[in-house]
Amino acid sequence: MGHRAVSGLHRYCTYFDHRYLERGLAMIRSLRQVDPGQPITVLCLTPECMRELTRILEPGISLISLEDFEHANPALLAAKADRSTLEYYFTLSGSIVSYMLEKADLDDIVTYVDADLLFYSSVAPIYQEMGQASVGLIAHRYHWWKRSNIKFGRFNVGWASFRSDEIGRSAARWWRDRCLEWCHDYIDGDRFADQKYLDTMFTIFPNIVEITHPGANVAPWNLGRHRITGNDSEPLTVDGRWPLIFFHFQGLKETSPSVYLVNHLPYFAPFTRTVRNELYLPYATQLERIRAESGLKSPLSQSLLSRGSTKDRLPLRQRLFELRTLALRAAARWAGHYVGTKVLFIGPLPMPMMGQAYACEVFLEALKIRHTVDIIDLNKHELSHRTDILGRVFEVFSIILAARKKARTCACIYMNVSQSIPGNLKDLFIYLVTFEKLSRMTIHLHGEPGMRELLSSTHPWLRAINSFFLRRIGAVIVLSRHHVDIFSGLVTADRIQIVPYFAPKSLYLDAPDIVRKFSQTRPLRLLFLSNLLPGKGYLELIEAYRDLAPDIKENVRIDFAGGFESEKDEETFMDAIEFLPGIQFHGVVVGDAKTALFRNAHLFCLPTYYRYEGLPISMFEAFAAGCVVLTTDHSAIFDIFTPGESGFCVEKRSAASIREAIETAVSDPAALQRMALNNRQVADQYPVERYQDRLIKIVDDMMPVP
Repeated sequence: MGHRAVSGLHRYCTYFDHRYLERGLAMIRSLRQVDPGQPITVLCLTPECMRELTRILEPGISLISLEDFEHANPALLAAKADRSTLEYYFTLSGSIVSYMLEKADLDDIVTYVDADLLFYSSVAPIYQEMGQASVGLIAHRYHWWKRSNIKFGRFNVGWASFRSDEIGRSAARWWRDRCLEWCHDYIDGDRFADQKYLDTMFTIFPNIVEITHPGANVAPWNLGRHRITGNDSEPLTVDGRWPLIFFHFQGLKETSPSVYLVNHLPYFAPFTRTVRNELYLPYATQLERIRAESGLKSPLSQSLLSRGSTKDRLPLRQRLFELRTLALRAAARWAGHYVGTKVLFIGPLPMPMMGQAYACEVFLEALKIRHTVDIIDLNKHELSHRTDILGRVFEVFSIILAARKKARTCACIYMNVSQSIPGNLKDLFIYLVTFEKLSRMTIHLHGEPGMRELLSSTHPWLRAINSFFLRRIGAVIVLSRHHVDIFSGLVTADRIQIVPYFAPKSLYLDAPDIVRKFSQTRPLRLLFLSNLLPGKGYLELIEAYRDLAPDIKENVRIDFAGGFESEKDEETFMDAIEFLPGIQFHGVVVGDAKTALFRNAHLFCLPTYYRYEGLPISMFEAFAAGCVVLTTDHSAIFDIFTPGESGFCVEKRSAASIREAIETAVSDPAALQRMALNNRQVADQYPVERYQDRLIKIVDDMMPVP
């Protein structure tokens, strides 16, 4: 340090094949951020790599195919015959640097960089330390307990800089020629692959410096002598003083889809929470994101430099090495030396087909397209809250254990929260066993009254415990602006997202079809489509129909669809409609049957006072299908419903109020058509794609980034 800064271009070169493509892209993108505007050349080692990079059109890089490079460097073909794939790739290091120097201007610096690096801060300190030297090399800096690894070379090839002057070019040519002569994956005196030649180069050429910045080339082999600190709000530093310039993710293996095993155990390197969450997890997530955006296939555990020997050379040694590798990987898994980039989805899924479960299913479909997803289904698969206590306790215990296990290999968590006291206790245990991931957890509240009560002064102990966890949670999703204040004092406003429900494409009716539907309102078709739970108002609707005058009743038909909480409730319902021929029960409906009911209905009825109601998804569906709505001022319904414009507001628990609304609807078909067309316009604001995209963006924001 203390040397004059250089003025020429920083020319970078690297090589990789299609199996390392996303790592190479991650390295290049991070390098462009810390040293913008400098040229980067990629030697594509396979035709697939060349084809994919040409297709992706990554800005700021130039490409060379291996075939063209070998044509320009015929000596490589002679060396290729007696070397494994790994060894031949090593042979290329000196050749690509020498090739680049021939095209560089005087005082330019050509730097070879490995594809598995990631840059975090400016590389200027490296070049400042290099000063006017002709070559700059970075030592491994092995921790004392792995100093025996010095036999593989003092310097690491991950970063090697050569100035375009006489000494720099001569040193690069010498390196190229030595690699052409001999470059194998075993130690032979003072030779090992392309790496140990750097030790000799350092002694025989003048004007070579060792780059000693502690933040350069931090890697598993030297992490034991360093301490990494930092988080989302603070830059990563080495030993509390030096900025982390780049980390070398050597040996990282994808052992199963979206699960990566690190290579710390062979070096006894610490795998701290910061190293896991701020280095490896963001890096692995970035690889997954690049793969998804670019349409690349996962190479899984395939390495760029597949280890292998030519013919029968050292077969026993090779076998022993492979056994050692397998043993270390097994030990690393046992020690928890892995990260996962999956999204852990915790929520109810059909059946039964409740609104929340349906909304979860729709989001999950879109989430699976973008991410690898691990799923924990919270659905009890029955509507009753009065299930076998021991069975339910066992089920909840299984959910908590699954959350604990799956959270280890996920990058972030999306979770639907409960509004009942038992359900909230389950949620609290999930928060506890996934505590490390709370800052990357999104919770989704699909209701209101139950959670409002849980977090109120009525339950001070529940509020206090929930507060402890909620202050640490990354994001909270609610259905309506009226639900934001539920979390007042517990969650900051910037972490609360409002995402209303949606209507599926299949239900949208065009205006001419709506006009045609309301040209015939005799009989007037009413639809109750929701699970028939206490508080949904279905019994009051039946009573209202029963009390209609005979002449009006003749012109009204009601379709009920949904499931019951218990057999007793179903029997009560069937008894109530037994002698009412104008009422038909369809059971649980999905798909075309559900679409047909909505499209034929004039008036959608949901006179709800249900305890856990939020903003019913069926309201959005009714709007899309051009239905007038009969409902109550309950929870957040008035967020999308306007009395007189959207339909009829009735009193809760009042059959008389419902009857009066039905009588008004029968008497004024023109008003019904006007309201139905208005509702259809409102539905345009809530397409299913918007719902999916907004939720995916929230989850994406929870994914770690370097």
